[in-house]
Amino acid sequence: MARPKELFTGELEERAKADLARIEDGDVAVKLKAIAAAARRPVSTVGDVLGAAPETVWRWARAYSESGVEGLRRKAKRPKPSKLTPGQKAEVKSWLRASKTAKGEPVHWTLGVLRAAIIEAFGVSLDPSAIWKWLRKEGWKPKVPRPKHHAADPAAQAEFKKNGRADQGPPRRRGVLLRRGPLRTEALVREDVGEEGRASRGSREARLQELLRLQCGEP
Repeated sequence: MARPKELFTGELEERAKADLARIEDGDVAVKLKAIAAAARRPVSTVGDVLGAAPETVWRWARAYSESGVEGLRRKAKRPKPSKLTPGQKAEVKSWLRASKTAKGEPVHWTLGVLRAAIIEAFGVSLDPSAIWKWLRKEGWKPKVPRPKHHAADPAAQAEFKKNGRADQGPPRRRGVLLRRGPLRTEALVREDVGEEGRASRGSREARLQELLRLQCGEP
């Protein structure tokens, strides 16, 4: 096998530039730019620009040299098999619908309580986040308490129950009750992106601009 730096030949650089001119996949384009730039600059410098280890840039170059553009595409990950059988999942959902344990005892379900019940009933330990993802797919969401009027006036409370603001913001995910209902996917997406997401996109653009400068051989 060739030494890492020997991978970044002029021929590989020209191939990367040619593929870069017709590629639309943004992730692959970044890798092609890194390969082309590393033919003229130290691999460590290119890695610093991208925030990646030099070994990562070498791995991209090897994959591209052996398999072309397809070697740079992300491979789809196979989903992990569920620890619960379909029958066990159906039983858990029946607990939630009835608000009762496997023994028929009334219960207020939380993720922690449900996790403990699954361990007791099936001997299967699940991470709370895994339980939450599964329940979301099944249409369950956290139950939040109805807001109360600040003056605790019965008449005002009754009026507030009828006309109070419905959306009280995204609920906490742990230590809360669960109920069946539609998901607020749009709100979750906005929450996940936030200021940090916008900042990361800006940083990515800055890194790409620097990488283009390196590719052109500018000091």
